[in-house]
Amino acid sequence: PYDNTGGLSTGMALANLSNQTATVGLDTGLGTATITLPPQGHTSFMLGERFPVTSGKAGSVEVKTPVGGQISVLGLRANGSALTTIPVISSDDSISAGSFAHMTFNGDFESTFYIVRTKTANPAPVGFALNFFDEQGSPMSVPLFLPQSGTSTVTSSLSMTLTDQGPLVVQTKGVKGQPPVVGSAQLTTTSNGIGAFEVFRWNTFGQEASVPLETRSPNSFVLVFDNTGDLSTGVAVANVSSVAANITVQIRDEAGTLLDSGVINIAPQGHTSFMLPN
Repeated sequence: PYDNTGGLSTGMALANLSNQTATVGLDTGLGTATITLPPQGHTSFMLGERFPVTSGKAGSVEVKTPVGGQISVLGLRANGSALTTIPVISSDDSISAGSFAHMTFNGDFESTFYIVRTKTANPAPVGFALNFFDEQGSPMSVPLFLPQSGTSTVTSSLSMTLTDQGPLVVQTKGVKGQPPVVGSAQLTTTSNGIGAFEVFRWNTFGQEASVPLETRSPNSFVLVFDNTGDLSTGVAVANVSSVAANITVQIRDEAGTLLDSGVINIAPQGHTSFMLPN
């Protein structure tokens, strides 16, 4: 998905991972183009500059992998002083369910969800539900704004149907003077064929971070942290199960030495977030 409306601007980077020249097709929905990459070659550009037809518009770009080719794609979102990499959704990412480990509203925080169909060949309408949960795992009513239709609602479960290829944008809209509210979100669909990601923003400092849609169920996750100098690492954890979770945490230094260990207890559908040094 791309968004070149308002103060937003979308960038792209493409890399050819093969030893053969690759001709990559791009379809913006407003027109098509090709980009030729030499063996192991690379290119990057702002979408509105390379393809002026996308200036002042929002939509999606389909990057078509060459037959037998191997490419890598990265998205970039520029919003004032904030510069954020955004997940690129692949056709293999078609999911029936997934979760966002962190979402927020109120104070000077907001979350924006981008939900898009990944089936572009003879796509059929796909229904979805975006469900919100508070720290204790209870359904949480969230003030939402849908900028494409100009509609607002307050709900703990947003159910809609995607009928075209363009992304649906859903924003949380809270009250600036109220304390920030945090929680998690889960996305379920009526069939495979949807991908999504979230961008949450701290307006006070013009900072943003992307949140991928988590669909994996591994035995463990590894998070690299850096609390040196002026850096500080934050963590968000969500329980997508209907039973309580006891999460074992092991913290190691750069040499792999165990510094500390403990257990985080999270309620069914619950959530917690914290700065790691705290």
